[in-house]
Amino acid sequence: MSRLSRLSRRRLLVGGTAASASVLLLGASADMPQRIVSAGASVTEILFALGVGDHVVGSDTSSRFPAASQALPNIGYHRALAAEGILSLRPDVFVHTDQAGPPQVLQQLKAAGLAMHQVPSTPSVDGLYAKIRAVAKAVHLVDNGEALVARVQHQMQALQPLANDKAKTRVGFIYARGNGAMMLSGTNTAAHGILTLAGVQNAMTSYEGYKPLSAEGMVVAAPDVLLIPQRALGPVKGVDGVLRAPGVSLTPAGKTKRVVAVDDVLLLGFGPRLPLAIQTVRDLVR
Repeated sequence: MSRLSRLSRRRLLVGGTAASASVLLLGASADMPQRIVSAGASVTEILFALGVGDHVVGSDTSSRFPAASQALPNIGYHRALAAEGILSLRPDVFVHTDQAGPPQVLQQLKAAGLAMHQVPSTPSVDGLYAKIRAVAKAVHLVDNGEALVARVQHQMQALQPLANDKAKTRVGFIYARGNGAMMLSGTNTAAHGILTLAGVQNAMTSYEGYKPLSAEGMVVAAPDVLLIPQRALGPVKGVDGVLRAPGVSLTPAGKTKRVVAVDDVLLLGFGPRLPLAIQTVRDLVR
């Protein structure tokens, strides 16, 4: 990583810390819920960034940032929630993304009289701002939400531009499930969104969503770099496992062994650290 890119990342980190403090100084609303349960990594991260982390009493398995969120009671996978586990935490409000479920559990929670707020999860910059505002409204901290949006906007403006010669870099995003089966991202995914914002090319644009990785698909994609979430390296047996995947050895990335791993919550969460995620991808393709 170049000295300039290190300085750029440092500014993003330091700026985020300072801005978080300024958000806290706005103070809490008298209507702010005292016990909050969250579902969705970015929702939990936003709650902490708004200064109400001490009031979050439970979160889902995807919520791993900040570190304090990992010590919270776990309500399970956000797409496979159980009403009993959430209600046992006696929350005043349940804030969740539009991907949380199943629907019948959400209905049970609503029927139990729990205040619930659904947050949009569109993987874009505007989607992030809408998400921050929705979470802030849910916990009656609208002013704090606007301060957090302003912080992210400032950091987006401070991003180091990507060198023109790197804009043509083709990046293949690999996702792996617990059984080690690898998938390659097409369009209309959070992975495609972050690659687009970083100014590089998604190597596979002939389909939407994720499809199983195949030798033919990998050769057609011809990625210069392969990007994979850090937590997916275990199921695929590390970088060597990626390089042994069908067709990878025939690609530019395979021939140069350019496989890079990034924390998946940072990379795909589209939370307040989005500017840092963009800069991280830009640094990796240098």
